Amino acid sequence: MKGGFETIEHIGIYLSNTKKLADWYMNIGHSNIAAFSVCRVLKRDPIINIVEYHSYCGEILFPLDGDVGLAIPNAEVPLDKIKVYYIPKGTIVSMCPGIWHYAPFAYKCDVVNILVGVTERIHTNDCTIVEIPKEKK
Repeated sequence: MKGGFETIEHIGIYLSNTKKLADWYMNIGHSNIAAFSVCRVLKRDPIINIVEYHSYCGEILFPLDGDVGLAIPNAEVPLDKIKVYYIPKGTIVSMCPGIWHYAPFAYKCDVVNILVGVTERIHTNDCTIVEIPKEKK
């Protein structure tokens, strides 16, 4: 994406590197508290071992210092239909509830720090995780 605003509505991902952060919102489901942390991803083989989704709330990713690849299956983890989206640093990614995903891959660099926005205690209250069997990776 070269500037501008792009919406990938069929999978519930919204990308922007030109809108102000104040123009964004995150679906926080039944919670009223958002939580932010930094996810540090290291260079690794492009193998998808695990995926997750959140039923009631969305998630925001904001690569701070490097580009990333974000793997998104289109439905109930169909391994032959996983797409990896290129996300340049400084681009906000807002995923709607129900979107399968996991930690992005560092792209053409060794380390990327990503600001992550979710609801408080999401991994305890609203997270379905599926480990991909070794023979299907």
